[in-house]
Amino acid sequence: RTAEDDIANAWTPVSPSRLIPFSPRVSLDEAQCATIQTGNTSPGSDNITVNLLQAVWHIIGTHVRRLFERCLSAGHHPKPFKKAEAVMIAKPGRRDLTEPRAWRPISLLSCLGKGLERLIARRLAWAAVYYSVLHPQQAGALPKRSATDLVTALIHDIEEAFARKKVATLVTMDVQGAFDTVMRNRLVLRLREQGWPDYLARWAGSFMSGRSARVRYQDTVTPSSPLQCGLPQGSPVSPILFLLYTEPIYRLSNPQGRFGYADDTAILSIGDTAEETSIMASSSIDEMVRWGAANGVSFDPKKTEVMHFSRSKLRTTPAVRHGDVEKHPELALRWLGIWLDSRLSFRVHVEKWAAKAKAVAYHLRGLTNTIHGPLPSAVRGAVRACVEPVLLHGSEAWYPGTNRPRWSQPNKDTPSSNQHLIQRMNKALNQSMRAIVPVWKTTPITILHRE
Repeated sequence: RTAEDDIANAWTPVSPSRLIPFSPRVSLDEAQCATIQTGNTSPGSDNITVNLLQAVWHIIGTHVRRLFERCLSAGHHPKPFKKAEAVMIAKPGRRDLTEPRAWRPISLLSCLGKGLERLIARRLAWAAVYYSVLHPQQAGALPKRSATDLVTALIHDIEEAFARKKVATLVTMDVQGAFDTVMRNRLVLRLREQGWPDYLARWAGSFMSGRSARVRYQDTVTPSSPLQCGLPQGSPVSPILFLLYTEPIYRLSNPQGRFGYADDTAILSIGDTAEETSIMASSSIDEMVRWGAANGVSFDPKKTEVMHFSRSKLRTTPAVRHGDVEKHPELALRWLGIWLDSRLSFRVHVEKWAAKAKAVAYHLRGLTNTIHGPLPSAVRGAVRACVEPVLLHGSEAWYPGTNRPRWSQPNKDTPSSNQHLIQRMNKALNQSMRAIVPVWKTTPITILHRE
């Protein structure tokens, strides 16, 4: 998509269902929290760091507060804040670095400008949740909504389908280009349609217009070039603006079966047979593609994945169509870092993450023995930081506890059938304990637990 896909006029008359309260007033505490009470992020082309702003805040604080308030009320984003230096970072897992898609450009922006953007982003995120602007199953850049929460909600709906002896089909899709696809006038119109104040819509339009960037890679820096469209990656306000831009996706048909995290979307179709749910899924994809064509958004067919879920073995596993591409169901599908399989056994998920955790545990164990090595307290800190988060990744979504409700009688509990997964995880945990405590290889596990 290019800037030519944008609409000509963003200020056509609209009739929002309600007006969202959003005051342009900015307090000194709010400006301070957004500007200097953050991590020491890399500065932009002005080379003004957060540490420098902290050192002089007692002098410039009131002026910065007044600047932020005037920018909001006037709907203006200052020109010096629009200059970016794009640092090229290779995407993980990409081997052919000659392809432009193998790189992720991160925009280094003015730290003072990011203070204004962060202030607006926090307000937008809070108001979008409080006033139900965004779909309840839309997450990313929102308070109290994590990727694991979203997958947990998805798993809950699949388990409910199992309880009713239904079949579920999941389709995951990816917005091609994500931030780069956002058009200035379309974003302004979307904000007005959602009921945001006109001065906020004007600020968003000013934020996206007149931007420029120069690219830095190692010791090479290119001349600055104008940017015609897209949100800058690295800006605190870009994620929430992107969510608001793509919000209509989750208001299409079957809204209760739609899930989204940033540019990753998922559609869950539930029916009596896999053939029925496949037809429903194909129809939902067609609807998404039509909406995208009308709104300047593309979906990458190569990244579309399909999976059927059923408690019993399916006689057929029909494919789902994404345009002219036929997508066959996967044996295991990874979405937002959690591996799903057709029966929700989570065996693949635990095996993959336990293997990664075990590899780190073996490495830590190689650093210690009964004669020399780091202190046990230091190794324990490494285990907590590097092994446990990997081993327990996504456990909130798949682990029900020692007991879980029965499928046929939800008011009665039955012992969980995934204790064998805990045993797989214990292997990595046992290696971690042997790394922490300098003991012999033959030392029983029970003694390690006690230590």
